[in-house]
Amino acid sequence: MEAQLKPIADIFRTNDHLFTKSSQMFNGETVLQRFDSDASHALWIMAHLTDTKVYIAGMFDIPIETPWTAKTFLGSNVSDFALQDLPSLDEVAQTWKEVTGAVLGHLPQLSAEALATDPGLRMPLPEPSLLGALTFAAYHEMYHLGQL
Repeated sequence: MEAQLKPIADIFRTNDHLFTKSSQMFNGETVLQRFDSDASHALWIMAHLTDTKVYIAGMFDIPIETPWTAKTFLGSNVSDFALQDLPSLDEVAQTWKEVTGAVLGHLPQLSAEALATDPGLRMPLPEPSLLGALTFAAYHEMYHLGQL
């Protein structure tokens, strides 16, 4: 694995541990509690994180999909959908495990040249590169995991 990518892979592994622990804290009722009228509940946050990781997997041509993406991805919020449209906590946790394993398995294949390429994403990146996008993705996960 490229040396510049190792800290990001380590953060992804730590985030995986925190996500898994968080998913085990909740049940069918607590995962839907909103602690403020403007706050998202844990299930939406976890589905959103999973969708983001699926998006990253797609950048690597790893074919993992979720049926709930439009409800939890960019620009959406918890008020944009009905609860029956959401996946179960188990479905989200299983998809997270699958996609995280796939992404972590792909990272060692990335060359320095590949990490320097512009992925063409609209993200708040100081450096428009795949490495920058992965760095932002790791930060994004940490931010939302802190909300859980």
